[in-house]
Amino acid sequence: MLFDFWMVFAKIPEILRYLPISLLIALVATLVSLLIGFLVAWVKIKRTKVLKPLADFYVSFTRGTPIIVQLYTTYYGIPFFLTYLDDKLGWDFNVNGIPPIMFALVALALNDAAYSSESIRAAILSVDRGQIEAAHSIGMTSGQTLWRIIIPEAAVVALPTLGNGFINMIKNTSLVFVCGVIEMTAAARLIAGRDYRYFEMYVSLAIIYWIITLIASRLLLLAERKLARDQRGVQPVEGAGQRKPLRNNGAKPARVRARREAAVPEPAGVGARSTSPPVSGSGPASPSRASGDGSPSASGPASDAVQAAAANTPNRARRTKKARR
Repeated sequence: MLFDFWMVFAKIPEILRYLPISLLIALVATLVSLLIGFLVAWVKIKRTKVLKPLADFYVSFTRGTPIIVQLYTTYYGIPFFLTYLDDKLGWDFNVNGIPPIMFALVALALNDAAYSSESIRAAILSVDRGQIEAAHSIGMTSGQTLWRIIIPEAAVVALPTLGNGFINMIKNTSLVFVCGVIEMTAAARLIAGRDYRYFEMYVSLAIIYWIITLIASRLLLLAERKLARDQRGVQPVEGAGQRKPLRNNGAKPARVRARREAAVPEPAGVGARSTSPPVSGSGPASPSRASGDGSPSASGPASDAVQAAAANTPNRARRTKKARR
């Protein structure tokens, strides 16, 4: 048979036996890279005269060389360097006793730190300077400001990029077999060597990595939404399982209140036309007639309604101005 379809799924459980090793390498290398990346980003932000050129060189060199070259350099370079120090300083150190996974962790962590440092630096610079000054004005130390103000806000900005870096780290673990580490890719190569079914094994490996990255992407998306929601500020609603933002506390906009307060219904009779015919010879009907002393007198309910509406007009204007303020 040219392609054994069922072997693709039959060998997946055997490959998954080495999944914990791949995840362990990815998690540890990511945590170490975040620490190194934060230190490099802080040095570049503070523009230290001695350390900033070294940080720039480290980022440029690491981002400009392939990851597999860095793995080979670490795997052969660290023992060479330790052997040199052992000869010069007289240490009784066994270089061959170092587990191969340590070289893989160092190479992956240094590679990812060069990329994450730029993301962390951009996230820190995105924090509003006024918030930092306000924290200092109320007596916060630099460490308190960093932990309570800068890091929470910068984490929301940097999380999507750092999440992509973690997904790339999971895929980069497939290269650590060059350091002698047996993980999923190396296990697939060993399994395929039994019956020379390399294509089926690599298809199985692709399916496994694809499912892992889908799960990691979903978890990172949920973490990103939770951080963004916590950053905006929410409070629990009593008697319900939902949460609502603190921005307006359920209050209606001022414009809506102003329109509702200004919408006072007009009294009956205002603007209504009279249905009674005019008196012949007296001209058009008048809402009021002159009294004997020359003062205008009311001529029915329509005139009273007009006067009431005129009296309510200043009150509506004052309420509208108060609502707009």
